[in-house]
Amino acid sequence: MPDINGTPYLEKLDLSWCKNLECAHESIAYHGNLQFLNLSRCSKLHHFPNVLRSKNLQFLDLNFCTKLQRFPDIPDKIGGLRELYLEDTSIEELSASIENLVSLEIMDLTNCKKLAILPSSIYKLNNLGGLYLSGCSKLTKFPKKEEDLCGPHMKTGFSKLRILSLDGCNLSEVEFLQNPSCFPKLSSLDVSYCQELKEIHNIPLQLIRLSAKDCKSLSKIPSNIPHAQYVYLNSCHELLSGLTMNDLFNPQHFNPEEHYNYTGSCEFLLPGGEMPQWLLPNENGYISFTASKDLFKKIVALVICVVVCKDERIEGFELWLYALVNGKMRTGFMTSVTSSLLDHVCLRVYEVPQLWGGLEYAFGADDRSQFHIMIKAESVGTIVKKCGFRLLCKPLENDLKILLEDDQLMDPDIIYEIQNDGYQSIKNEGYRLTMSLQEWMDEFTVEKWRYSLIHPYLRIVRPGGEMPKDFVLAKDSTISFMASQEFFDKFRGLALCVVFGVEDGEKEISFDIVPHVHGQRGNVLSGTLGSFDSDHVWIQYLRSNVLWGVLEGGVDFGQFNESYLQFSIKLRVSGGTVKRLGYMLRCTPLEKDLKVMLEDNQLVDPAVLYEDGDGCPRRIAANFMRRFRERETGSQ
Repeated sequence: MPDINGTPYLEKLDLSWCKNLECAHESIAYHGNLQFLNLSRCSKLHHFPNVLRSKNLQFLDLNFCTKLQRFPDIPDKIGGLRELYLEDTSIEELSASIENLVSLEIMDLTNCKKLAILPSSIYKLNNLGGLYLSGCSKLTKFPKKEEDLCGPHMKTGFSKLRILSLDGCNLSEVEFLQNPSCFPKLSSLDVSYCQELKEIHNIPLQLIRLSAKDCKSLSKIPSNIPHAQYVYLNSCHELLSGLTMNDLFNPQHFNPEEHYNYTGSCEFLLPGGEMPQWLLPNENGYISFTASKDLFKKIVALVICVVVCKDERIEGFELWLYALVNGKMRTGFMTSVTSSLLDHVCLRVYEVPQLWGGLEYAFGADDRSQFHIMIKAESVGTIVKKCGFRLLCKPLENDLKILLEDDQLMDPDIIYEIQNDGYQSIKNEGYRLTMSLQEWMDEFTVEKWRYSLIHPYLRIVRPGGEMPKDFVLAKDSTISFMASQEFFDKFRGLALCVVFGVEDGEKEISFDIVPHVHGQRGNVLSGTLGSFDSDHVWIQYLRSNVLWGVLEGGVDFGQFNESYLQFSIKLRVSGGTVKRLGYMLRCTPLEKDLKVMLEDNQLVDPAVLYEDGDGCPRRIAANFMRRFRERETGSQ
């Protein structure tokens, strides 16, 4: 690298990706006008000047200089440097003189695997807003502020620090949090994957996000943890014997007069199998209610809770929430969760405008609107065990309470009033959420909504009266088979073939697909195919979880305590007559011993099995329909 003193007006120098650069010239440490220096990904760089005095340097990037072991001393205050990036270097420690970077706003030391010591002088970086130490696996302790380092009137501490990332470090304690005056603005703290961390005694009251995922030794969390807006305690096994979601969260936390950070959506995730008792269980993951403008103004938030676990096939899972007004989609939200095989409780809070918008969007010129919420897991590896909802609202006037109880459009049990001196339900008897008669009389139903979410590509309707030979004929408009856990894990979807006829002119064809698993009703699908005046063939592909999984997740075999479960589908068609019903089961390749077991136990007719080498349920569905369409086109 040449001497840059010969270019006194140089302001920007970018030598990133210079893989043969081994030494940085001393002149870069003293240059008077240099503002931007990028040496990132210089993989052979092992020498950087021992002292840094560039007064006007604002940006320094040494990311992925994997052979660099030392960061320079800063003997004098440098007021220009704002961003310092040292990710994936071999730096072992920072000098106490780091405090002289008085304007530093971002310091990134991510994946500095050899970094073992941080000086307590970093507390003098008053302008630091983000400190990133993720993956510093040798860092066993974050320093505490030492009062004797400065005079009593000197302002020190992370007065502007908002983000502190310590995930993947080897911390065994977080005692530095016990001095809240050092972190007056801290909003995000991540200590995930700190396997030796046993206790978190306290968190700053203004903290918005706390992540402590996979802290396997963590057994104690602070009682003020509900003050945070997002709390992730996934796979913290030792917490199972400690506090539960019911202990931590109650409706009063959502009182606008309480000092909690609940502005916008909130999310809490921790191990356990119980929902807060004030939530109403709901097996369908769906609620619908009608509200006037006056009632809508009183609603503060919607609280949703799901108890869920995953199997070993997947690392994580997704939960989807759909919000509709008068049958029309308004918003959708997705929560991505990684966890162990243990049960976890996921509680989410949504403010009303997030879901359905303000009054002008939710009502328009009308005084009443119907509101819908639906939750889906959408993965065969996700087992949903419980689900619950509650609408939290401000205190209701007596006339509004009377109207609510007399009006049969809404179940009063779903409302939970937040009182200034406590909280109460409008009706205290019973926890089971019952849906009003009006919901089922409306044109919009959850069964129709479920089917509307299935991609149109997975349906074929064509003229004709012959069933393709691939399908096996079912009897009495019913499909039934037995499955073990081992086989069901291979099962990806079911292809239906329905030959229907129409008499006496053109008729609209509607249908209901009613699945059951071991006698329990699954996810009913309803829809219309159109109007027809002759025989037609309808081919429909349905993923297994869409039919039988709770909230379209997986099937919990352990719930039934049986080795084999019966899966069935009953088809009802209106407007026409079902002349033939055929089906096939699509699955990933079956091992020989599994095939023998299926045949010996006569669980499934081998003729209905069709093995596909692609393990992804969505790709199996798409491939099946593509091949079928190509064959149909070729035969014409």
